[in-house]
Amino acid sequence: MLNLNIGYYICDTVGFLRVMYLIKLLLNIIRFVVPILLIAMVVKDLYLNMINPDAKEGVPKITKRILAAVIVFFVPMLIDLVLFLVDYIAGNKSDSDYSASSCYTNASRSCIDNIESYLNCDGIKDTTANKNCQKKRRCNEYTLSGDCSVKIKKIDDCKSINDEVTGYE
Repeated sequence: MLNLNIGYYICDTVGFLRVMYLIKLLLNIIRFVVPILLIAMVVKDLYLNMINPDAKEGVPKITKRILAAVIVFFVPMLIDLVLFLVDYIAGNKSDSDYSASSCYTNASRSCIDNIESYLNCDGIKDTTANKNCQKKRRCNEYTLSGDCSVKIKKIDDCKSINDEVTGYE
């Protein structure tokens, strides 16, 4: 079974999620801008064909552009399908926290904010307690669930830090 967990789960790291979020954002921009540009080019080609009906290159060019616009529009759906197939072939359940599809899904602003607020101990006003909390939280392992909430798994190497950290809930 393919497992993306290599000592820690790479899809739960803030840096990786930011890169995935940027890729998703760019794909969404491409998903909407490119078809609009291709439709504008088709309109221009139709106009040129109306002016010069004897031009033979117009119809195949228009067909190719319409097909390209449809394909580009469905790229995110194709990515979801490929990720589902990767999970299926690897034997991961699609609702598993360690699946490729959950990795792509968790690449959102809210998940990134949840991890950052967990690691930065948001809500703890006392600076000493906040620093101690940050030490402890960076030492403990955590995972993201499907709803972007942080699940904590304590590890034995943190025991000395866990024993000395106090002042937070």
